[in-house]
Amino acid sequence: MKRDRAAKMVEPFEFEHEGRRYSCSAEARAGGNREVWWWFRVSGEAQRHALFQATEGDTRESVEAQVIAFHRALLERRTTAAQAPQPWWQRRTQTSKS
Repeated sequence: MKRDRAAKMVEPFEFEHEGRRYSCSAEARAGGNREVWWWFRVSGEAQRHALFQATEGDTRESVEAQVIAFHRALLERRTTAAQAPQPWWQRRTQTSKS
């Protein structure tokens, strides 16, 4: 969606879910791109997230649902222990033994 259509969109809003405060707004992405995306911030986090491209059919309820689903999945990924990659010398040894 282009910036000139953004005026027809849902105004910026905030909501609470499971003890967190979410701030949502439709804004143009950086870099001179004229597309409008839904951005959100979460209380207690410094990072802002660009979630999805805004459309004229977006409603506050549909945006809230997508924000909650995205943030829930993000929290799950953060809690999953990251697998450290093997050092190059271990990979080389395993390959040569096969």
